[in-house]
Amino acid sequence: MSNLTAHAGASSVESADLAARNLQERLMSSGHDRPEGDRCPICFDLIELPMGHHSKTNVCCMKSICDGCILAALRRGMNDRCPFCRTTRPRGDASRLAMIQKRVHKKDVEALSFLGLKHYFGDLGLAKDVSRSIELWTEAAELGSVDAHRQIGHLYYYGRVVDEDKPRGVQHWQQAAMKGHALSRRKLGDVEYDNANYQIALQHYISQIWIRKVTQFHQGNVQRRSRDQSAVCRGVTGIPRRRGRDEESPERGSKETALLDF
Repeated sequence: MSNLTAHAGASSVESADLAARNLQERLMSSGHDRPEGDRCPICFDLIELPMGHHSKTNVCCMKSICDGCILAALRRGMNDRCPFCRTTRPRGDASRLAMIQKRVHKKDVEALSFLGLKHYFGDLGLAKDVSRSIELWTEAAELGSVDAHRQIGHLYYYGRVVDEDKPRGVQHWQQAAMKGHALSRRKLGDVEYDNANYQIALQHYISQIWIRKVTQFHQGNVQRRSRDQSAVCRGVTGIPRRRGRDEESPERGSKETALLDF
């Protein structure tokens, strides 16, 4: 009987080791390209990282528009409409919240994650409700939102307003990293480094750097192409970027960037 028990225990350990190896292989072989949601829906270019500093999210369609397309729309006189869906911009928190909730009812993953952030901070006239934030982020993560996975992972790994659960936090970061989320990949590297798994940590860091380098290379080509076109058409070699008036992305040093860990 003891032999059977020992054999069963050894088999379970081998199964756990095999599952861990398979997960590690999937982690290292996937997530080297950024999610399609990181592209501007107008010009289809990857938005520079961190996205919150180089784009804005319009609550009417929950699309992240790059600063270049925002500037182009402003130069064309589109000051009161969304550059993507042409919806008139909402006036006031109540109108903006109504638009977000309309998208939430349609199970828009970006809207679910976005509304979770607003509940977390108590913005748009909402009462601060962390449990509601987690509920929305969980639903968004189940529907495939990489940002929601990252948010939940951050809360549980560091024990922010919830009981600390590092394994659970790591699992969410893994899900986001396998879909190309650069910050989650870096966090996994930090975890492995803290556990003295330096070789695995290095692989995560290299993967995260690669994602960023590809974006920088892509942005460099786009900027050069834009400068060439401007020089030919208008004789302008560079136009400084500025944001639209309905900025939704967090400012540097704000409470939102503290949670997002930019």
